[in-house]
Amino acid sequence: MAATKDLKERRKYPRFYPDADNQPKVVFFLENGQQFSVDVVNISRGGMLASTPDMDYFLEMDHQKIKIIEIIPPNRKPFRCAGKILRIHPILEDRACYCAVEFRKIDSKLAESVVLSSPPKTRTKREEKNTDWEAEIWNRVLAAENYLKAPNAGEAQQRIYESFADITDSLSLEDRWWFFELLDEIKIKQPEIPEELKKDFLSLCELAFQKRKATKKSAKMKIIHRKSE
Repeated sequence: MAATKDLKERRKYPRFYPDADNQPKVVFFLENGQQFSVDVVNISRGGMLASTPDMDYFLEMDHQKIKIIEIIPPNRKPFRCAGKILRIHPILEDRACYCAVEFRKIDSKLAESVVLSSPPKTRTKREEKNTDWEAEIWNRVLAAENYLKAPNAGEAQQRIYESFADITDSLSLEDRWWFFELLDEIKIKQPEIPEELKKDFLSLCELAFQKRKATKKSAKMKIIHRKSE
């Protein structure tokens, strides 16, 4: 039981610090109809620390709820949630205001009521052919041992993580971390897994699939180039 609790604690607190190349686009929609973009300092599944040079926005909304938070990660589908402001900290030296936000559930009708800043990419015919591959991956996830409930949770977790190396090896360090975060969440929710969680996980698997194809194509082109010399 202690090992299971430790795993859940580690899953709860890890934060991702995006660099310039992986900075998601984040827009806050306020109750009064205003909207503005913020920079992400760090982000986790439970919340984020954001900053903006426009201090007036944060100072005026102290202790208010954020009606909609729209997050658009690079090369991924946008997703939305609501938010609760926990702390606001203006730093004059940085000419910025920092805001700690806790993510909250959002009503699906409310999420659809605001036009997306960037429309989600539609699936092409080639991408639709990946359906069988996605089904195979999802079956692997469901069939995998629930390491969070295993007697030796740490060893079981490592064993299951390594079993997905054919997917995670194609991902960046940040995406790999996110893959395991989602996998942990799936095992916690199983068998009642939210559809949105499943979509997020399969989208990340699809990204790995595309990266692996691109790597193989690049290697093949190098061989062809050498033969033509």
